[in-house]
Amino acid sequence: MTPSLTDGQVNSLLRAFLLLILPQPVEVLIGQANRVGEPPSDDYVVFWSTLRKRLGTTVQTWDESHAGNPAVQSNTESLQITMQLDFHGSQSTDLAQTFATLFRSDYACQYWSQYSIQPDYCSDGQQMPFINGEDAYEDRWTLSAVFDANISIVSPQQFADTVTVGLINVDEKYPPS
Repeated sequence: MTPSLTDGQVNSLLRAFLLLILPQPVEVLIGQANRVGEPPSDDYVVFWSTLRKRLGTTVQTWDESHAGNPAVQSNTESLQITMQLDFHGSQSTDLAQTFATLFRSDYACQYWSQYSIQPDYCSDGQQMPFINGEDAYEDRWTLSAVFDANISIVSPQQFADTVTVGLINVDEKYPPS
């Protein structure tokens, strides 16, 4: 059973948003365990998920509309998803500021509303030097973006809409030993 909003979908949506708001040719990459070196361009963004925090009790709902077929159960969990974004290069300050400003705006809420995920808040950018493979220092600004999402997993659920109830004489049916 697959969640209604997967980690891969969240990553794709965040990447698309970054590509929409940042100037070209800024590259946007998924980070951490990708085992890929730095891109050749000076300015790029690397991001990854750092936390999924449960915000409430799972809500169960049932769809009984499948006449003659098994009903389905939907389990929905409210989550807070935290993503870390690292902005690299000579424009890293401006790239981080552009993202943080727009992420905290109605523009981002409108953009994300069609995907069952909403921007919650964004940390302030922090300058964090980065030592590359050539032992040279590069400019890097890092921040965290936090989203709220309601993620559902649908599973089949047996459902009884009628029941036949009868009485039996227990002593007669199951005589005592």
